[in-house]
Amino acid sequence: LICYPGFYTVSAISGSTPDKCHSFNFDHSYWSYCRDDAHFASQTQVYQDLGVEMLEHAFEGYNVCIFAYGQTGGGKSYTMMGKPGDENEMGIIPRLCNDLFARVAENNDENVHYSVEVSYMEIYCERVKDLLNPNSGGREYYRLVFLPTLLPRSKQ
Repeated sequence: LICYPGFYTVSAISGSTPDKCHSFNFDHSYWSYCRDDAHFASQTQVYQDLGVEMLEHAFEGYNVCIFAYGQTGGGKSYTMMGKPGDENEMGIIPRLCNDLFARVAENNDENVHYSVEVSYMEIYCERVKDLLNPNSGGREYYRLVFLPTLLPRSKQ
């Protein structure tokens, strides 16, 4: 693994085939392995960096999406949901929901109405699971269907 100081690029070189190198670009990364480390990022810090801005955009009328990607065991679920029952360890989703509905409740303008729609999906091995579907019992997957690029057409 080669990290380039000052750049947001990491290159992974395979030990068995050193001539094969994969480079990955990213905007930011968080260190959350050891709380005693000077660079440790808490759940609160991650939410402040990502969730607060997303919530602001949602109130501006934009659709927002949080997408967690990575290998199994990399901390995606923990970052998104956190540790149940521990307010300090809440993830992005419960923090976002708390702030969203608190902000809606603060509004006293009778002319303002809110509509909130939420999806929570897992994609694994090109299969999609709706994590909010209470009838699936967590077992129902849908296959992804890839469509060719859709282009707007004029009416004729």
